[in-house]
Amino acid sequence: MKSDLKTLTGPDGVAPCKVVFAPDLVGRAMFGADAAGVFELWRDGRIRPAVSRALLARYLRVLRALGLEERLLRRWAWWFSSAAWVHYTAGDPDESLPLADLCLQVARQNAAEYILHGGLVMSAPGALPWLAAAEFLRLT
Repeated sequence: MKSDLKTLTGPDGVAPCKVVFAPDLVGRAMFGADAAGVFELWRDGRIRPAVSRALLARYLRVLRALGLEERLLRRWAWWFSSAAWVHYTAGDPDESLPLADLCLQVARQNAAEYILHGGLVMSAPGALPWLAAAEFLRLT
């Protein structure tokens, strides 16, 4: 592992890197190798996404649009809200915020280091880096 990403580690006792997933990353993880690689880092405890109620609703909309059945949507809802796997924030930003602003606000509220996306080009004013899944994987 490269040392460029100082807090990205395995289950060796060091806190996982806190990130925010843009909703397009969630959809691409079902089909794309890079986004799936980010989800593997999550599965392995090396990153921990910060999730709000508004982001969870957007994730589920993406998954529903991909045709996932209700049983699988409930399972993903559990993954995206389980304290064992994510930092689920109770202080929810305004759900009507534009997506980029919503991601940035959740990242700031939770001290996330990166906002990860699946290729959707977007950004909001702020110091947090927006990284495509492939860019993020190169840091690991």
